[in-house]
Amino acid sequence: MRYGDCGGGIAGWVWVFGALLVVGLLLLMVAGGLLTYRATSRPDSHLTGRTGRHPAPPAGQARAREILDERFARGDIDAEEFGDRRRMLDGGD
Repeated sequence: MRYGDCGGGIAGWVWVFGALLVVGLLLLMVAGGLLTYRATSRPDSHLTGRTGRHPAPPAGQARAREILDERFARGDIDAEEFGDRRRMLDGGD
C-alpha cells in the first residue's frame, strides 16, 4: 500500500466534495456580505432611515394642502392668502 492510499475508491470523492463544499461556503459568505452592503448603503434603504428625498407629509397635512390648492383653483382665496397659508402648512412663519 502506498502512502496516502486509503485502499478504497471513495477517498478521491471525499476530497472533491470537501473542496466543493468550501468553495460553496465562501461564495455564500461573499454573496451575503454583498447583499448586506447593498441593503445598508442604498439611499432609499429602510435600514438606514435615509430616503434621498423630502419625507412625506403626514396624511392630514397632505389633505390640508389639497384643500388649499382646490380653494385657490376655485378662486375662493387670492394668491397672497394662498402663499401665506401654504407657508404655514410647510412649517414656515
